[in-house]
Amino acid sequence: MKNLKLPVLTATLLLTATFTAAQAQSGLQRLSADTDAANVYFMVDTGRAGAVDLFVDGQKVVAQALATDAATLLNLTPGSHDILVKTAYDGMTIAQSTINVALDQWYALGVQNNDTATDYDLTFVSGSRNVQQFLDGN
Repeated sequence: MKNLKLPVLTATLLLTATFTAAQAQSGLQRLSADTDAANVYFMVDTGRAGAVDLFVDGQKVVAQALATDAATLLNLTPGSHDILVKTAYDGMTIAQSTINVALDQWYALGVQNNDTATDYDLTFVSGSRNVQQFLDGN
């Protein structure tokens, strides 16, 4: 029985390393809720743009996010933040806005497009119920 523990441990470590590497390659930040910050979910709700990068105050915080990805939880400092969404392929700006967030509050930010329009919108909602409905697609 002792001889089986080493192969099981090795397999577990390999799976963990593989999963961690896959997460890192996806460019998504996986952060836990923080009571010392504003909790902002970012979601891509359009496939037309392909992969997108999210910039907050000039810093890239999410890279190559796709419409098929789960929402990314960001912990932002309270206050005003400049938001910029660019295509990951060529860096073209598709949406930008300024948001204001408060300490220990929940928000959702999504980039979307209208099927009949060629432009993109940033949707910003606040409050746990509104955020949940947004993430659920309602």
